[in-house]
Amino acid sequence: MLYAESSPMAAEFARKATEKMAELNITANPMNFTIWYNYISDSVPGLKQSLDTAISSGAGFDVARNEQIFAEYFSGGEDSQKIAQTSLEIEEKIDQAMGYVGEASADNEGFGEKLATYSDVLATGSSKEEMASVVRAVLMETQSIIAKSKQLEKKLQDSSEEISGLRNNLQESRIEALTDGLTGIANRKCFDQRLREEAER
Repeated sequence: MLYAESSPMAAEFARKATEKMAELNITANPMNFTIWYNYISDSVPGLKQSLDTAISSGAGFDVARNEQIFAEYFSGGEDSQKIAQTSLEIEEKIDQAMGYVGEASADNEGFGEKLATYSDVLATGSSKEEMASVVRAVLMETQSIIAKSKQLEKKLQDSSEEISGLRNNLQESRIEALTDGLTGIANRKCFDQRLREEAER
């Protein structure tokens, strides 16, 4: 989470957050401080309204309740960790595929340089033995580049399938993170995300 307030403003938010926690008899640990600092700065959509409703209803803020609030608004949770891990794996697979393409490009460039050299030898009017030797060399280089191309094709196909599978997993994780597991209905996290999107729009 990014904080854009100036140092004096941040200090004021921190002071008011500490006072608010003391007023509500809430332990001033780092987790609770995060909650109430953002309550005072009103920087997390829905947090202030939710806490004000709880305060006005007389609901207490025990350890369990504080942990629930933190998990809802600040903890990425298991779903977010799965999304982050899957995204990282996709990036790694894409980098791997780009590495394969880079290797193929270097191989083709080297093959082109060798062909140019062989072409120069043939153009000089070499003897039959030398020409036969060049033809054999060209044949071997061609077979080698064909074999490497087939290996590259297999590697890229495997990478493509792995990336496709990871993308499906990523989509499923995103859906799971934004819906209730029992009812399949959009959850609070989905609501907050949509609210932020609409506010920005």
